[in-house]
Amino acid sequence: MDTDEYHGLRLKRYRFFHPYQPLPERLPDTQSAIELTDRQRGLSALGCAQFSNTRSGDGFLEIACFWGLEPDNAVPISAQVSLRLTNQAGEQVLQSDQPIVPGGLPYIPYPKPITAIYTIPLPPDLPAGDYSLRAIPYTEVEQISPQVVTPVRVLP
Repeated sequence: MDTDEYHGLRLKRYRFFHPYQPLPERLPDTQSAIELTDRQRGLSALGCAQFSNTRSGDGFLEIACFWGLEPDNAVPISAQVSLRLTNQAGEQVLQSDQPIVPGGLPYIPYPKPITAIYTIPLPPDLPAGDYSLRAIPYTEVEQISPQVVTPVRVLP
């Protein structure tokens, strides 16, 4: 049951502190492929999306990924994600490793998906075109499931 009252108090105003990103009203169409393996560690994915246009020579690519934390099998706090960009020939052109959630994972399972915004530095000579971005979560010991593959575009 949803209510805005709690023990006779009515919520008038609230605020989320940085780096919390509330989910949009409706998740965007992601066009992501989600690949599961047998290395489940309490992480799920709804996909990733490129929200803003990136132009060749801009210096960075901004990607949003939507992750879920499952209560049964906790994700280690030190888990990271390896973001790997490949061209249409299948050659990896860059790799950027970052925390799964910038600012850190919550210590307790969170009931809603978490939005993570990744800023990926691009080489200055990266040509315009269509690319594929693979997000690979990992711990100190192994890669974990799921991996997310998302098409991205760099404009001229």
